[in-house]
Amino acid sequence: MKAKRALVFLLETLHLWAFGVWFGGLVLLLVLSVPFPAANRAPFFLCGLVMLGSEWLLRRRYRLQRPKALGDSLRQTLVLAALFVEELEHSGSHPTVAQQHALEITQVALLALVAAISVWLQVSPPAGEPAPLAATNREQGAAIPANSMKPQEGAVPKPHLQRRRR
Repeated sequence: MKAKRALVFLLETLHLWAFGVWFGGLVLLLVLSVPFPAANRAPFFLCGLVMLGSEWLLRRRYRLQRPKALGDSLRQTLVLAALFVEELEHSGSHPTVAQQHALEITQVALLALVAAISVWLQVSPPAGEPAPLAATNREQGAAIPANSMKPQEGAVPKPHLQRRRR
C-alpha cells in the first residue's frame, strides 16, 4: 500500500512540475511578447505529453466518486485540447504574430481551467467523509454527559420494533 501511495505522489508531483513549466513558460512568452520559433517550443509539447501520461496512469483513482471522475476526465480532455492548440502552432502554415498570440492565449485559458479543476480535485473533501466539526459543535459534543444512554427527563421514549419470525 505504501508503494502505491508513493507512486501516486510521484505521478502527482511529475504532473505538477510539467504543468508549471508549460503554463509558466506560456505566460512568460505572453508577457515578453516574443514570437518563439516552433523548434524551441518542444519542451512545452513534452510537458503536455508528461501531463497527459501521468493523468492517464492515475485515471482510476476517482472511480468510486462520480463527480471527481468526471472532473478528472474533463481535465484530461482540456490538456489534450491544449496539446492540439500547441500542435496548431507547429502546423505547416506559419502563423502571424497575432495568430500565434491568440493561440497562446487560448492555451493559457485551457491550462487555467486545468489548474482550477486540479485544485478542486485536491481540495474538495472525499465523498463519504464528514466535514470537520466547527468550534461550537465541538463544545456541544464536550457538553454531552458520559452516560448518554440514560433517557433524559421529559424525553418521549421511542417504540421498540421487533422483527417477525417466520
